[in-house]
Amino acid sequence: MLIGVSLLTLGACRKDKPINEFPDPGSILSPDIIIENGVLKKWPNYDVPVSGSITIPDYVTSIADGVFSNYKDLKHVKFPAGLKSIGARAFQGCSALNNVVLPEQLQSIEEKAFMNCTRMTNISFGTKITSMAASVFENCTALQQITLSSSIKTMGERTFWGCKALSKVTLPAQMTTLPKSTFSYCSQLADVTLPPHLQTIEGAAFWQCSNLKQIELPTTLQSIGSASFDGCSSLMSITFPASLQQLGESIFHGCDHLDNLTCLAPNPPTFTQNATDPLSYYRQLTVPSGSKGRYEVAQGWKRCKPIVEIQ
Repeated sequence: MLIGVSLLTLGACRKDKPINEFPDPGSILSPDIIIENGVLKKWPNYDVPVSGSITIPDYVTSIADGVFSNYKDLKHVKFPAGLKSIGARAFQGCSALNNVVLPEQLQSIEEKAFMNCTRMTNISFGTKITSMAASVFENCTALQQITLSSSIKTMGERTFWGCKALSKVTLPAQMTTLPKSTFSYCSQLADVTLPPHLQTIEGAAFWQCSNLKQIELPTTLQSIGSASFDGCSSLMSITFPASLQQLGESIFHGCDHLDNLTCLAPNPPTFTQNATDPLSYYRQLTVPSGSKGRYEVAQGWKRCKPIVEIQ
């Protein structure tokens, strides 16, 4: 009778997976683990073994919100090949979780999914993922390497906020907007490759990236938000493309080593309304031939000394 009750309970927990499809008793999960219609809804902390490693069943296609949130002993997860989505806060606060390999079929990751996974050193994606929500890897302070799939089109704000060990990143080519605070407080970030068709860098995107010495802005860039490079104290020079139209305030506040600024736009890009202290720190501004007079009277730009034309 006890066996019968156990199997009935197991069947109730996983309505989409007939019991007789399991090959042997060793593959049967705890009855407290709930999987319904391919969605992993519950995996109790006490069902994480001493090793800290778990294997999510092959028939799971989605992990619900918060399933493993704050599981401090979870070290390794083998994801099913057919997994398509990871819910919000699914692994938030899993401070022992290490290297993560996401499956090929994964399409989306919701907000804060891996936030505060402070021992995770690297992560890799498949080629199907198209979107990541806000703060997915926020405060993953040990994250050193990340390989972003070229299929990603959008990312939310603060995706890599506080990833202090991250030193190099290449952003997906299909992205046209770099959201607010994407790399804020990434203090070791030194090498960034921006998407070739990027149009917008939103506010504080590189706030306090104190190890960033240079960055190449794409020729499609149209606007840069306020405080985008605030605190980038190692930045030495930067060139704005001819496509640039608008800038926010205090873009380079605290960039004490930025001595050379070049703007290739024939007409001075405008600053957002009420912008204060836009470009007050810089010794030299280089502009296109024939445009010096316009820059000398333009808001913000006129404070740069000297202003010289490209010969």
